[in-house]
Amino acid sequence: MIALGATALTSVMPSLAAAQAAQSARTTQRFDIRAGGLLEALQSWSKTTGRQIVYRMEDVGGKQTSGIRGEYSSMLALQGLLLGTGLKTVTTEDGAVALRPLASDEIDTSATPDILGSVPVEGEMTP
Repeated sequence: MIALGATALTSVMPSLAAAQAAQSARTTQRFDIRAGGLLEALQSWSKTTGRQIVYRMEDVGGKQTSGIRGEYSSMLALQGLLLGTGLKTVTTEDGAVALRPLASDEIDTSATPDILGSVPVEGEMTP
């Protein structure tokens, strides 16, 4: 089963989807999506951004997310929601966003400093 995370079908309206993708890459929004089920988090992301996500229920169902809170671009927020899920985003030329499982030889590179925040490091320098 394939699910859509918003109301408009980007396959029917490719120019609108491309415009939405370009706009969301330039702007940030406030996200306050709690940790919990990934399906519910993706629905919250779609509601906040007004964008759809295409995914297979068997890829998303039963997975958990740590959530995301703060000011992010829509795609950075989505990547934050996907951390540790084994899923990645795929954006088409027309701006549609889909989720797919990472291939067995792919490394999850979605964890960026923007998502992780600062990490204190302690130590001492030895001569």
